[in-house]
Amino acid sequence: MITDLAILKEHLRASAEIQNGLIVLYAEAVEERLTAFLDRPVYADAALIPAPGDPDHDPLAIVAPRAFHVAVMLLVGMIYDGEWTQAAPDLPGPVRSLMEPYRAWRDLPEERP
Repeated sequence: MITDLAILKEHLRASAEIQNGLIVLYAEAVEERLTAFLDRPVYADAALIPAPGDPDHDPLAIVAPRAFHVAVMLLVGMIYDGEWTQAAPDLPGPVRSLMEPYRAWRDLPEERP
């Protein structure tokens, strides 16, 4: 998990240890969704980014910016409070606004004859 559990619990005002598993599950799902939206690997720390030459190296990898953590808190809060429904947009506007500047725009492969 990229975002610190203690910060998420403080944001959610959750104190019970029994909820840790649920909060971690929500956070991991949200982080996967945001990473997919960004189309680049996101890491908690620069030391975790695979070095060039490593098979898992991606030159577009980034360390999670503060905006990523805020977006995680917003989405986990919405899920935790039951506010994010199937009728909700793909990503809520504030989350999308936080993430857009970090989105990778990979070149599409050229069509070959």
